[in-house]
Amino acid sequence: MGIQTQFCGLLLLLTVLVLWLLQPRIKLKTQRIYAGLLIIGIVCLVLDGYSVIAIHRANSFNSYVKTVCKLYLVSMEVLSCYTFLYLSAELESHISYIKIVRRLCYAWGTIFAITCLVLPIRVYNEGGKVYTYGSSVLVAYIATVGMVLANLLIMLKHKKHMDKRRWLVGMIWQIQWIVAAMIQFAIPGFLIVGFSAAIGITIVFIKLENPEGYLDRVTGVFNDQALRLYIDDNYKNNRQFQLLTICLTHIKNHDEALSPAETDLLARELAMYFHTIVFEEVFKHAGWEYTILFEERESMERAAYQISHKFTEFWEVNDKKLYLDSFIIEVPDSSIATRSDELMELRRLFVESGKKHGLKGIQFLDAKWTEQIMHDRQVAAKIQEAIKDNRVEVFYQPIYSTSEKRFVSAEALVRIRNLDGSIMPPVDFIPVAEANGMILQLDEIVFRKVCEFIRKEKLKEKGIHYLEVNLSAVQTGKSYLADEYIQIMREVGVDPTMINLEITESAAINSKDALLANMEKLRAYGVKFSLDDFGTGYSNLNYIMELPVQVVKFDRQMTNSYFENDKSRLIMEAAIDMIKAVDMYIVSEGVETREQLEELEKVDINYIQGYYFSRPVPGKEFIQKLEAQNF
Repeated sequence: MGIQTQFCGLLLLLTVLVLWLLQPRIKLKTQRIYAGLLIIGIVCLVLDGYSVIAIHRANSFNSYVKTVCKLYLVSMEVLSCYTFLYLSAELESHISYIKIVRRLCYAWGTIFAITCLVLPIRVYNEGGKVYTYGSSVLVAYIATVGMVLANLLIMLKHKKHMDKRRWLVGMIWQIQWIVAAMIQFAIPGFLIVGFSAAIGITIVFIKLENPEGYLDRVTGVFNDQALRLYIDDNYKNNRQFQLLTICLTHIKNHDEALSPAETDLLARELAMYFHTIVFEEVFKHAGWEYTILFEERESMERAAYQISHKFTEFWEVNDKKLYLDSFIIEVPDSSIATRSDELMELRRLFVESGKKHGLKGIQFLDAKWTEQIMHDRQVAAKIQEAIKDNRVEVFYQPIYSTSEKRFVSAEALVRIRNLDGSIMPPVDFIPVAEANGMILQLDEIVFRKVCEFIRKEKLKEKGIHYLEVNLSAVQTGKSYLADEYIQIMREVGVDPTMINLEITESAAINSKDALLANMEKLRAYGVKFSLDDFGTGYSNLNYIMELPVQVVKFDRQMTNSYFENDKSRLIMEAAIDMIKAVDMYIVSEGVETREQLEELEKVDINYIQGYYFSRPVPGKEFIQKLEAQNF
């Protein structure tokens, strides 16, 4: 086998080079190293093939031919060193000694290259079979095989720190290369080491460095995977950057819906516009989200202003005028995260929050917002641990009847006990639980515990009419709520008339149909309902009349307003008269003094709840208060 393998290998790498040059590329360190690897591979095959040709054509094995043959051997050593450089690139941020090993690699390659050039080399050229041998060739084999073995050992030792696909490709590449070297060493005329190197470089291109794998097929710009690689490359090489995300929330088209082709056209035009104004890489996420990275904050701010102004105008797609609702996220400091997955998760959470709250214009994802997210995550983890460890408790705040002059009810309130025995403030964990959906688990736990408390303590016999249990806004929209609660009451064996579920007006507004369906089914089973926090939000008497509630609760703010000015007093007294006219009962929350109690008794408030009587207390303490009835 002669020049054929070298020619095939060279043709293969030239094809890869053309494809590489024609496609857009990300500014990754590994891609820059791969470019060098590709060039050295081509040079290596050219020298390999040319050395065979030179040996055939030369009348004698002169110094020129020897030099060509030795340069080929040196190029093979350089290629093996560059291979180590490529495969170890992603280990820099994980393994402290990689840089030292890399320096040793350079020293190894340099020493063996000089030795290879100095030592003698001989040639075999008979019967069409051509190959070189001698101490120079032996040194080249030792250097190349030694470098390949070093690559294999490091990859095996640090497998967990490498991308699985990169690790697998690297192992295949190095193993097939060392096998080829062993075959050529055993059969000198079988010249396949250079071709084997070309095969390995091609596999790396197809599986790891093919630019098409990092492109969005519709727009032609880079995709989310490419963005993550680019961000990680910046973090690993300690390069600061700024990030800008453009999020389209709604496309208004007053004529007719966009066809799939027009949708793709709009996506391409947006990508082209972003690229034109910044001349930077544009990255496309799923949906209508685009991200651009900047090296300077001023450039990012200038682009953000220009883009936000552009979105105040309409876009035209096939003569259709479109108005694009959007908001823009600026990340002015990349140090708020240390890896791409952290930064992308923060970006995703901010986008979700922006869509949920209808954000417009330019928003900032900065350290302050990140700290809040990290805090919320820590709280969420504590909630999950508390649920797992059964540290979710129910406290009860007694409710006083102005007619019976005693406690006749109580509001059940969720509490979480920390590992040190302290109670986590509800203001810390309830907003987090509502935001991430964990409130559903907490609500179910509280409801079951309340039912068990009613049955175990025989509260009806102690003069309690019912216990109030809050329904979160998330919970009221669930179609299965009524069936789930009825099932719990049946399992525990509790009288449904001992349950009063509190709903808020905001929950009713957001999920009115589902709430009414659940209320109808639960009321038919015997459960009562209260409207909580009357006096906040958009409360109005006409609206509360639509809800089948038996009790209206004045919130603490409304109660305090009654004592602060005449206008609030008149409004509250009018509300009391109208509520009582339709046979509803009233609970006034936030009562803290004897004077407040006496004033509210005069206007015929049915029930009083507040610190004057008791703060929320554990079940055992609540039972003690019931038995003592001493205030």
